[in-house]
Amino acid sequence: MNKAILKKKFNEGIIALEKNELDIALNKFELILKYKKKEPKILNLISICYLGLGNLDSAKKFIKKAILFQPDEVGFQINLGNLLKQQKKYKESELVFKNIIKIFPNSSIAFYNLGLFYSEQYNYDQSLYCYKESLKIDSTNKYTLNNVGMVLRAMNQLDEAITQYNCAINIDPSFCLAHFNLSQIML
Repeated sequence: MNKAILKKKFNEGIIALEKNELDIALNKFELILKYKKKEPKILNLISICYLGLGNLDSAKKFIKKAILFQPDEVGFQINLGNLLKQQKKYKESELVFKNIIKIFPNSSIAFYNLGLFYSEQYNYDQSLYCYKESLKIDSTNKYTLNNVGMVLRAMNQLDEAITQYNCAINIDPSFCLAHFNLSQIML
């Protein structure tokens, strides 16, 4: 199959993925994989499709292959951590996220995801620490600011939570989630 056709199939797969037509996207990406067996981007996309379809074992298999071929891609590592979390393999997931930070200590998104992990485990102190580390690297991430607000709210530090929501809103005045969270505290 020539490059033009492979590119067309890739674009069709991306469009299907964006429309949440996961079976169609998976078929397109698997077709490409027949010709590009070691393409980490395709392996990752196949993993995302399987994850969306609820086939966690296949998703894990493909994301691990993607990491094998491109271990320096932080997004692939994060996908593995999130997949393990979804499988309720919390210790493994935590280790993956911590390892990501060892490998990529300047990755805001790595700290963000570890913070999210801790928040979901109700470990608010660790979550807050990770979110603050994330903000040291990228102080303009509205999602991190919003999540700091959510953690502070859970810790009953309402004035500080309001400040964080307002910071997120200052970055993006149309950020509905921060407006919603702020309105809940104000009520």
